[in-house]
Amino acid sequence: DGALVEAALTAHRISVSPGELTNTPRVLAVAGSSQKVGAIAAVSRSGLITSLVTDDLAAAELLRLPRRGRR
Repeated sequence: DGALVEAALTAHRISVSPGELTNTPRVLAVAGSSQKVGAIAAVSRSGLITSLVTDDLAAAELLRLPRRGRR
């Protein structure tokens, strides 16, 4: 559903926080393949990214997913 998921590994990684992404004007995500469509959709729903680069098969599957209300 796009909600953030905290995991034990979260405390041990070096990365950009969701808050930092929210305060960044342009956030580009790059992901593809049919196996990643669920994850790509969740990240898209999170509101953390502004642009997505993906392959044609993943894009077609994403477009077939039911639309959800905007946040």
